[in-house]
Order: sequence, then structure tokens, then C-alpha cells
Amino acid sequence: MTTERKKLYRKFLIGYVGCFSLPLFALIFSLAQGASWRPVIAGVPVYLTFLAGITYQFAKEFSALRRKERGESDLPITNSFPGASNSVNKLLDNPSFSNAIQKCLTKHLGAK
Repeated sequence: MTTERKKLYRKFLIGYVGCFSLPLFALIFSLAQGASWRPVIAGVPVYLTFLAGITYQFAKEFSALRRKERGESDLPITNSFPGASNSVNKLLDNPSFSNAIQKCLTKHLGAK
């Protein structure tokens, strides 16, 4: 197991422990105040939202790490814009337009 993978697991283990401790702390304070566990139920949508957000981010970072370990690039390299009209894709055949796009990507957006 690589050190990057260990760091990722550790990071999200801490995140999950924190997410699961939120309702426990709310329950402890609720019981300390003399109330029952029912006020904790009001926060369940928030806890589930945090849990879903942590899980989504973990899946996203884990798949990026796997791609990196396999040596794949993050984005596929194409010479067209699939969602654009044909006129935009025809402009890419023009060398000056294509060079201007590449210059913008490398100089201003940091692409390689």
C-alpha cells in the first residue's frame, strides 16, 4: 500500500469518525439536559448530508488516486468539443485558432 493511499485512508477515517461522533455528542448533551433522544432525530438529515458528502469526496479522491497509480491522465485528450456546434469544431481545424486555444490553455490555465 502506498503512502498516498495510507494518507487518504487516514484522512477519511478521521472524517468518518468525526461524522459519526456528531450525533453522539448531540445525544450526550440532550441526555445531560434531561431531554430524551428525540431532539437528536431532528438533526438526522444534516448528519446524513455530512456522511454523503464525505463518502462522495472519498470516492472521488480514491478514483483519482487509482488513475494516478495506473498512470492514466485525469482527463481524456481530445481535439473536439462534443457538446459544441459543428461550427466550433470546424474552427479547431484552423491552425491559428487551434494555436490560440492551446496558448490560452497553457499560459493562462496551466495545462501541459
